Amino acid sequence: MDNQRQAVVTELDLAFMAGLFAGEGSICIVVGKFPNGERYPNMHAGFATTERCWADWFHEAFGGTKHIYPPKKETNKFIFFWRVGGQAAENFLKAIRPYLKGEKVKQLELALRYREAKRQCKAAGEKISQKTDLWDGFKAELKALRRAAAETNRTDASHTQSDSPTPQVTAD
Repeated sequence: MDNQRQAVVTELDLAFMAGLFAGEGSICIVVGKFPNGERYPNMHAGFATTERCWADWFHEAFGGTKHIYPPKKETNKFIFFWRVGGQAAENFLKAIRPYLKGEKVKQLELALRYREAKRQCKAAGEKISQKTDLWDGFKAELKALRRAAAETNRTDASHTQSDSPTPQVTAD
């Protein structure tokens, strides 16, 4: 499907997508290189799943790209990966924001702050690619948020950092 055409997405769809993204999704700031060697940062959102229909649905609704990774072993499944970047990623995150719960909320807000900083650079006639301290700071903060989220996922972790609405179960 062409990235310019998007499927109709209902409020219920967005709530469901937010739930799936909260559990399986990721938000990252990546740094690529132009052919001339200049580095450029960009924000991506995406997820991987063993169910092709979910990757297809997100792609139809928000564009982006899909990748299919074949199993590495006979006992493994195909992995279907959906990813969206830049303005399309911002549009996706803004669409699911009212429905998102849990640890991804802080990551989403940081990603949107990054996109705003990028817009401000452009408006000032500056290139964000030359603002290394700025995007390195966003990358480091996002990494810290992901580490905190991973810490709350351990069975022996103290769940004081989690803002998950799920009741916390303690091990005896």
